[in-house]
Amino acid sequence: MEMLYTMMVVLTTIVSAVMIPRIMLDWLRYQEFLRDRNDEALRALIAGQKGWMMRHGLCALGAVALVVCIKCLPGLARYDELAGVTAIYGMMTLAFASWNLFWPNGSRAASNPVSSLWSPTASSNSSTA
Repeated sequence: MEMLYTMMVVLTTIVSAVMIPRIMLDWLRYQEFLRDRNDEALRALIAGQKGWMMRHGLCALGAVALVVCIKCLPGLARYDELAGVTAIYGMMTLAFASWNLFWPNGSRAASNPVSSLWSPTASSNSSTA
């Protein structure tokens, strides 16, 4: 039981240590592709973000299912500590999954990144502000 708890703490720590720098670097790449108007790379980056969003969403769903099983099934009551750290992992992966929603123009950028991000109306609005 202690080993499962430790493994989940280590997994949570490793995932956050890998994902936070990756998200920051992807954000920098996103800004660079916008600045350079690199359409193809921008589309590939946004497609990759959708994939990461799905992966993290599925991991969060699995974590919630595990916590529900531990809390609801009487035979798993001794794994209460594991349920706590798994709930933390689930919240963290859900936050990573929702990160893509906070990118500028959200889903508009995913459907057509080039036209929605630097259309003539967007540039004229930014120059008047």
